[in-house]
Amino acid sequence: MGFLRRWLALWRDSPRPSHPEAGRPLGPGEPLARVAFSKSDLRRSAGRLHWAAFDPGPAGRLSCIHVAGLAEREIWDLTLTVLAHRKDRDTVYGRGDFHAGIATDAGLLALRDDDPFERHCELKGWPIGAAGKSERMLLAKRLAATAVLHMPTSPLRLS
Repeated sequence: MGFLRRWLALWRDSPRPSHPEAGRPLGPGEPLARVAFSKSDLRRSAGRLHWAAFDPGPAGRLSCIHVAGLAEREIWDLTLTVLAHRKDRDTVYGRGDFHAGIATDAGLLALRDDDPFERHCELKGWPIGAAGKSERMLLAKRLAATAVLHMPTSPLRLS
């Protein structure tokens, strides 16, 4: 058991080969998806996600998936990868697809970082802290207004 612990510690702390796309700012036409982990994130009648699904919170961190070149089934499979990295969530209810240009037009940077999973992106440049709350809300509403809602036939859960 001690050997296994040491090996896992070495593996966890060792540098990983970087994917060639990692660290690259995304161009305006590149498609992104924001995953909805809550029913309250869905606005079915409007075909959109609720703006709160795009709220990065006071820390100003918002994760997305870079979905360029993926088929619909591959995107849904990737949402399960996202779910596996979320200890606080157990279900995917939908996703909102939008282009990186919407974020960059709003003054944000769409950066593919492949951390904690391949194709992970972060939208950076949000106003942070309590003072930036209303501005974050306006930016989140702008993103939500353009994101197209996609829903699986039934909610996705890790088996």
